[in-house]
Amino acid sequence: MKGFKCGVEIHQRLDTGKLFCNCYANPSKEDAEAGFKFARRLRATAGELGAIDRAAVFQAALGKTYNYDAPLEESCLVECDDEPPHGLNAEAMEQALAVAKALKMTLVDEVQVMRKTVVDGSAVGGFQRTSLVAVGGSLADVGIQTLCLEEESSAITPEGYRLDRLGIPLLEIATAPEIRDGGHCREFCEALGLLLRSACRVQRGIGSIRQDVNISIEGGSRIEIKGVQDLKALPELVNNEVERQQALVKLKGTKIKASPVGDWSGLFAKSPCKILAGKKVYGFTADCPGLLKTQMHEGKTLGNELAGYARASGAKGVIHSDEELSKYCLQDFPKKGFWMVCAGNAKALEAVRARLLQVGEGVPEETRRADGGKTDYLRPLPGGARMYPETDVPPVALTAALVAGVKQGKSFEERVSGYEKMGLGRDLAVKVARSEKAALFESLAKAAEPKIVAAFLTEKMVELRRKGVAVDEIGENELRELFKLYKGGFLTKAGLEAALEAVVGVPPKEFKRALEEKGFKKLDAKQVKALARGFKGSFAEFMAENRLRVDPAEARRAFQKKAD
Repeated sequence: MKGFKCGVEIHQRLDTGKLFCNCYANPSKEDAEAGFKFARRLRATAGELGAIDRAAVFQAALGKTYNYDAPLEESCLVECDDEPPHGLNAEAMEQALAVAKALKMTLVDEVQVMRKTVVDGSAVGGFQRTSLVAVGGSLADVGIQTLCLEEESSAITPEGYRLDRLGIPLLEIATAPEIRDGGHCREFCEALGLLLRSACRVQRGIGSIRQDVNISIEGGSRIEIKGVQDLKALPELVNNEVERQQALVKLKGTKIKASPVGDWSGLFAKSPCKILAGKKVYGFTADCPGLLKTQMHEGKTLGNELAGYARASGAKGVIHSDEELSKYCLQDFPKKGFWMVCAGNAKALEAVRARLLQVGEGVPEETRRADGGKTDYLRPLPGGARMYPETDVPPVALTAALVAGVKQGKSFEERVSGYEKMGLGRDLAVKVARSEKAALFESLAKAAEPKIVAAFLTEKMVELRRKGVAVDEIGENELRELFKLYKGGFLTKAGLEAALEAVVGVPPKEFKRALEEKGFKKLDAKQVKALARGFKGSFAEFMAENRLRVDPAEARRAFQKKAD
């Protein structure tokens, strides 16, 4: 592709306390409990050099009031912007440094906290705090430009936003524009995701890692696509954006004239269209019939493209004459030529009209929202005017002593190799390294045979979950107690697997008593010998009846002696 440039920014949540307070939250694992509610209106502020960012101007002009829910256990007055931020979380900084070392990046001398203006409601104070930690580096032949440590945004809810997510530390890693195509984009994001899960403590689950993709072509402009979560969609997403820009480049030079937006309510007072009938309707005409049928890429026309501007301005959409009007019961609408209408939102229609008149200018710089393999307009592309210093948080000097005390994070292959040295086969080692239970495995493997622990965590627990067993109620302490009982000879291997289901809801200190009452206690060699002597059936029948409390090797020896 001529002139194609593509880079990504990967945002990964760290599994530590929040970046500027003492709260902890992992929204992927549990719903936040109810807290108190409040509302705010946000305004755009000038950046460090006195200019106001165009994206902030766009958002502030919408004039929205944002509603917030602050869960009591996962947020505090810092998230509500009613208390100054605490010092930068040292544990989060340590994790960031470990990743920077793994990517062979150059650390800055001093980490300065900056404010980045964000007035879309996702940050209560109207800004997000971010800090540059390292520059330069590479992974899989792609250059890494920067590594920043920043705050996660609020979670979107039907009523507004919830603050349990706000303030969770994020690693933001930005690449050079060296991604070759959509397939390469997916491969790189997978490789970096594996490195992050291996090199530091990260949260897992839906939304815990997101990709922003930046794309431009010759004659086009840089487009930032926000919030890509499904890596499988990346090839289609990149290819569609290239085709979208190519289609817009071909329209460059197109001249369009349009009437002002006017009140068309009278034309639809008795209309059969339920969307418009009896409502305040705004409309305009233009000298471009058929233009909005122009294909951007498969499944998207220029009409769909322009409708995104209406939605970004608060409307549900628009209706125009280049559509199949029968689906709106408007096939008999008398107005000829090209026209477009919008119910109840003149500002939204003005935004669409303005974009239509700019079609001849080519590809405008934008931030767009990912929706599977397609995108929608979100807001203008922000620039450097949104940045200014955070005066409430002191800088952190990256002294030689501080940096030396941070262990370099392991790569994915290093972690897999380490697991293989612990006795795991290659397939099982890879499965554990990819699993969110990798850290738990490393902890439990000190208490029992690594191979048994790995199979238990990646296979047995999954099997029990599918059966409906509440294995998520079994935490690290419960698992540690089970493996302690197994290693101490209280449980057989078969008994260990079955015991998990039996102790759900039982306190760890009660495990031994509960399992003994349920017949899980392992029989010693003398007991097995006596039991086998009086058993009338075969060895297989004996094991089928006693497998949870009898070691197979001891049972076989007992049957051999019985035969002698």
